[in-house]
Amino acid sequence: MNTAAIYVRVSTDAQADNDRVSLPDQIRRCLDRALADGYEVAKPHIFSDTVSGTKDETDRPGFGALMASARARSFERVYVLALDRLSRDLIVGVRTLEEFEKLGLGFVSLQEAGVENPLVRNLLLTLASEERKKIVARTMNGKRIKRARGQFVSGTVPYGYRRADGLTLEPCPEEAPVLRRIYEDMIAGGRTAFLSAPLSGLLEGGVPVLVEGQVAGAIGVSGVKSDQDAQVAKAGVAAVVGG
Repeated sequence: MNTAAIYVRVSTDAQADNDRVSLPDQIRRCLDRALADGYEVAKPHIFSDTVSGTKDETDRPGFGALMASARARSFERVYVLALDRLSRDLIVGVRTLEEFEKLGLGFVSLQEAGVENPLVRNLLLTLASEERKKIVARTMNGKRIKRARGQFVSGTVPYGYRRADGLTLEPCPEEAPVLRRIYEDMIAGGRTAFLSAPLSGLLEGGVPVLVEGQVAGAIGVSGVKSDQDAQVAKAGVAAVVGG
């Protein structure tokens, strides 16, 4: 029987658990098509990634393994659910399909017909690349809106804060005293590098350290809304100068 490989991809773990685009669903659909076409797919020839499709083979382990096996001519055809599963970057996608062609490998996308035509596949890859740009723009705009509302966007909650209602952060009663002591110990130990710039260079959330009316430095905090950052910074200044 002829041999084939399957490549499946999602961008995030959340998508991996979504039945509409899940890795198992992609694998099942590609397997069904390969078997219908008379191709056998061995388990080692099912490659998967949970990472952005804009990355090349050096940053996608599954994709890198697929390409290494392809160059070793371990199979005769590659199946994907859609071209944007293979790549959302035009250059990476075109280069990959051209290499498949040079290696004599067949390529099948379940959701797009005519990918054997270079003009068709380049158009489809261009559309996938443009859609990726739109997704990034929508994501960044959503984050800006959340920040404007004082909401915590993503990442690890900064020490000294805890999650509050409405995706916001608030000072943590257990950690705030520890944070204040850290400021005190750093100053007492002569570690003043974190005292940022003079007053003219402060950012939002920064508070100058005044000693006898002179700016000796500054404490800057960035975590939530600027007025809340400033409150935490002021607590640090109070610990430093006793004000």
